[in-house]
Amino acid sequence: MDSEFRFELSNAYPTVILHDCIVDRIEIKDNVTFTFPDGFWIQELEGFSKNAAIEISMDDIYDFSCALVHHNAWGRRPNFYGHKIALAKVSKMLSKGIKIELIDEFYTINHLFWRFCVIPKRQWRRFSDELIIECNITEGNLCMQYKWN
Repeated sequence: MDSEFRFELSNAYPTVILHDCIVDRIEIKDNVTFTFPDGFWIQELEGFSKNAAIEISMDDIYDFSCALVHHNAWGRRPNFYGHKIALAKVSKMLSKGIKIELIDEFYTINHLFWRFCVIPKRQWRRFSDELIIECNITEGNLCMQYKWN
């Protein structure tokens, strides 16, 4: 994967902005890699990169949690319900053609919070889903590698 990207930067927020960026693949191996087919916003370039990826080191992570929240708009009152979901299951959802769009990103020294809008394969659904991904590490800084062309 390293050879397909020309540029690389560690812990690049706010130099790299992920708002409105689409993720279409998540690979889980020694690290977790999120693939952005349309790239992400780079402040210095004042524009989007081409294809891009973010790799998160799994070495110091003690908690990597995901939750899927459903917003049902049928009837007079909206219903909200959610459940925890494994990151491997999210990866499987993406492999079946579903995409996720990052709408909120928050970082601290040892914490990451991403909130996504789930984009279904068919747009006829009358409700929307959100995916929340949180990551905590034991000590030190969260290590994220931003890669792009």
